[in-house]
Amino acid sequence: MKDWNALSLDEKVNYINDQNHELFNFIEAEFGKTNRRLDVVDKRLDQMDRRLDQMDRRLDQMDRRMDQFEKRLDQIDKRLDQIDRRMDQFEKRLDQIDKRLDQIDRRMDQFEKRLDQMDRRLDQIDRRMDQFEKRLGQIDKRLDSIDEKLERVCNPV
Repeated sequence: MKDWNALSLDEKVNYINDQNHELFNFIEAEFGKTNRRLDVVDKRLDQMDRRLDQMDRRLDQMDRRMDQFEKRLDQIDKRLDQIDRRMDQFEKRLDQIDKRLDQIDRRMDQFEKRLDQMDRRLDQIDRRMDQFEKRLGQIDKRLDSIDEKLERVCNPV
């Protein structure tokens, strides 16, 4: 490029217009990148929403199972009450009662295992949410950086 002072006014205007055009193209490209990044974040949020919907459905199923389980336990309790009142008369059935109690114990063991699984799942979800929040913080910092760069480019000192 020639010495700035040696350029004509038209050449200076053309040069400035060219620089503005290049700057505009750069800014547009950066906005495009940012929008694509936001699209990725939006898709991840959609995926998280779908996962949360699945978890909701699972919990609904578990609620129904728990209702059934509680009804069954209520039925078992009623039967055990009857057996207790009639135990003297039904000593022969004592083995049967022991078997039922074993079944209940196994069911309770299964229930405890399910609770352990739920606890582990919730721990995993908690860790994922921590990672998501960390990533969002990183994205926010990068957007701040881009905003600062854009501010410097648009408003030079």
